[in-house]
Amino acid sequence: MADNIIPRSAASIVEMLPQLVYCNPFIAERNELDKKVLGSSYKDTGRAWNLRLEDYDGHPNLLALFEQITGIADKSRENLLRKKRGSSRELEQYRFLVNFMVYHRLQDDFSKCIRQNKNGKPGKEWAKIYERYLGLLDHYFMPGKISMELEFSHPRLFSIYYQLR
Repeated sequence: MADNIIPRSAASIVEMLPQLVYCNPFIAERNELDKKVLGSSYKDTGRAWNLRLEDYDGHPNLLALFEQITGIADKSRENLLRKKRGSSRELEQYRFLVNFMVYHRLQDDFSKCIRQNKNGKPGKEWAKIYERYLGLLDHYFMPGKISMELEFSHPRLFSIYYQLR
């Protein structure tokens, strides 16, 4: 249907995203999922790329995935604003998509702050990250413009992102 929140051209990617997220990154299945999701954008960099932290930053497949997911999230947001509602399945997919994207946008910031604040005291950097996080959630979840229940409060979700990083 032309009335879907998730663009039809991206439906299969959004369907595969949870498999990709929950797949063990150290098995061949992960590379196969990357190939399916990225299609012609996939770069064969070897099966063990994810065993080395230095290969994670700037990895072409991860960068392509994040770019693709951000584009889908932006288009889905536009569709949701226009439509104002969606099926429970569409909203669930949209929440998952946005949470994946927001987490990955903040992951480097979390890691940097953790390295800088080894004394355990939260600094101003954390407040900046939290403000950025709230801005992203407000942008994509649009409180007051659409009706969408979230699984977790914003502070709790932020703490989950922190734990995952």
